[in-house]
Amino acid sequence: MANNDYDIRDELLGEVGARPILRASHFGVAAAIAAFAFYIYYLFYGGASLLTLMSIREEKATLDSRVEALKAENAALRRELFELRLIGGENFGKRSGGSVEKRAEPKQKDAE
Repeated sequence: MANNDYDIRDELLGEVGARPILRASHFGVAAAIAAFAFYIYYLFYGGASLLTLMSIREEKATLDSRVEALKAENAALRRELFELRLIGGENFGKRSGGSVEKRAEPKQKDAE
């Protein structure tokens, strides 16, 4: 190649024959840094991110406390039902087994 010909390599090399300014290893390091930055971004803001995990744990704790409150309420209601059955007899609060008794319909007077 003649010294008077312009080539992009001359620009990257600086002077003809000098060490390159940008080496292939620089692109590899830049790609690794970009990949690591993307990984960190995905770790904090992605679909299975740290923020999502923390939100799910908080929701689980809320639901666990709600379950415990409902269990306590259920126990109190069962205790009350048991006491009412003792007072009211065996059939208090029990369903009749699905049979429905029909009431006699009132008779209408015939209009004359």
